[in-house]
Amino acid sequence: MLRLVALLGLALALAAWRRRRHTVRDALPREELPRLLTVVVTTSPSPIHPSTELIDALFASIARYAAELLACRTIVVCDGYKVAKRVAFRSGKVDAAAAARYAEYKRHLRAVAAAGERFELLELEENHGFGFAVRRALEEVRTPLVCVIQHDRTFLRTVALEPIARRMLLAAGAVGYVLLPTRSTARYVHQQSSRLGAHGIKHARGELERLAIPLHGEGESLGAEGGGRLLPCLQWYDSTHLALTSYYREFVFNGAEKLVTQGKFIEAELGQVQFQEMCSKGIAASLPRWRTYLLDDVVEAPIVGHMNGSNGCAHEVLVSKCQAEGIDPSKVMGRLGRTADNARGSP
Repeated sequence: MLRLVALLGLALALAAWRRRRHTVRDALPREELPRLLTVVVTTSPSPIHPSTELIDALFASIARYAAELLACRTIVVCDGYKVAKRVAFRSGKVDAAAAARYAEYKRHLRAVAAAGERFELLELEENHGFGFAVRRALEEVRTPLVCVIQHDRTFLRTVALEPIARRMLLAAGAVGYVLLPTRSTARYVHQQSSRLGAHGIKHARGELERLAIPLHGEGESLGAEGGGRLLPCLQWYDSTHLALTSYYREFVFNGAEKLVTQGKFIEAELGQVQFQEMCSKGIAASLPRWRTYLLDDVVEAPIVGHMNGSNGCAHEVLVSKCQAEGIDPSKVMGRLGRTADNARGSP
């Protein structure tokens, strides 16, 4: 049953991808986003495995809210793990039972990737942690931009990514990273002004506003809502973001600085050093070094949400997803049966 539920979820997400491909081709910019950007999805052992609920929801949300990414090359990187008596998923430590469930989960992904769907699977033997898993995936990236997404993040509303990509490239390296808004970044200017004020820094609000970069020029539009700018982001977040591939390779993973170490999250290491420097040197003096920004598209609702990886997904919920997408559940179930047979024979 778990195998069937997992494969049903993947089929739903991928069916949604296919239905939207023709509209994506019409919407692509002249330079074509696929030649500019690669999507990297990171996944690792989770309490809900072998269920693929998290990554199903992510793919479905891309199809619905970030359809520009459908035509882009997508790499799903599966982190390795360390076998331990005590399970600590954030540290990549799992027991034998969790390791077996993760192996089953990866078999599901492998079967779908082998069927010619639009993602490649990169399986890591050792535990790298989020940061180094991204670094390993970057070895396979050939585009100037990358969109990094964790498996437990989902798009919540429509976002136009091409204007962000264009602005990053036009900035000639001055914008290395653009975070998509989350609940944690709500009312960002006010929030960070208060935060910096607690560190004795005055007039932060005016500085954040002054250093903001307009996202588009006259006559251009970010989307249905219009407007948009890039605000200085004072601290790295690992949540969904766009970045220059060169920025990642030459700065984030610069061996001399050692801002990120194996087995760790970028947010927990680089992000802490970054915020301390913002406080000690000031935003204007620090920003050229860190080059991190937050998308402000003049809509208060977050673009990206965080899913709870500790809860499973009932079969009834997946069937309801079929109905919501206008898909006959029985037909999907039939396709899944064939896919499941292939999965059983997968190495």
